[in-house]
Amino acid sequence: MSFRRKGAAEITSLLYLIVIIATSFIYITIQGSHFISLAFWVSLAAMFLAETALWRYCLFMIRNMKDVKAFLPGYLSLGVVIAAYLFAVGIYSFGGTYVLSVEWYIVVHILTLVAALIVAGLIILFIRSARNHEQDIQFHTVKLNEIEMALKEIHRKTKSLHLTQMEEIDSLIYRLIEKVRYSDPITPDSLLYLNQQLMNSINTLDIELTGAQSGDHDITYEMMVQYINDVHHRLVARNEQVLQAKS
Repeated sequence: MSFRRKGAAEITSLLYLIVIIATSFIYITIQGSHFISLAFWVSLAAMFLAETALWRYCLFMIRNMKDVKAFLPGYLSLGVVIAAYLFAVGIYSFGGTYVLSVEWYIVVHILTLVAALIVAGLIILFIRSARNHEQDIQFHTVKLNEIEMALKEIHRKTKSLHLTQMEEIDSLIYRLIEKVRYSDPITPDSLLYLNQQLMNSINTLDIELTGAQSGDHDITYEMMVQYINDVHHRLVARNEQVLQAKS
């Protein structure tokens, strides 16, 4: 955690401590006559709970700013729920005791807490689902980016070879790179093996080029075209199956 975030967390904790002390003083001052009543202690406990939830929420926001920025609507909604619960507890504390019996007063507090927990839980589930979806997208996008980078490395190696019709080979590889770049990056899990097959074909071509560079064997124009076409066919098949799976 950075020094600035650590300082903000310490200030937040200090404010929380001050608010807890102030809350105790206000409750004792205003409702001192009800000090021995159950409603007083229920009110005070509920207020402490709401203030503690808000404090923990603020600390989480400070310590996980990157994650919060990525899923800001969800975290803001969670903050609204906590603030609404705090507001409701305040209203009950200074109004509910005068219009409700102790039994109904406790029931109202419990129902409000349960409702807040349910809504907060649903929001947290939404945030986790959105995060998992985002991670899944990044995972599959990285895989396609790896294929694109491998093809760029192939393109770089071909320039060191003095093959006939080099311009045509450059053009074929360039078009292949462009096709990968504009392919759907999200591959369903059931079709991930297609990405691996595509990568295997590229690796085979890379091994042949490396051997040609070291002088172990020669590679002809016809062989290059055959390898490139094999990669192209696998890419076309991959894109068609991805499209079918999503339709």
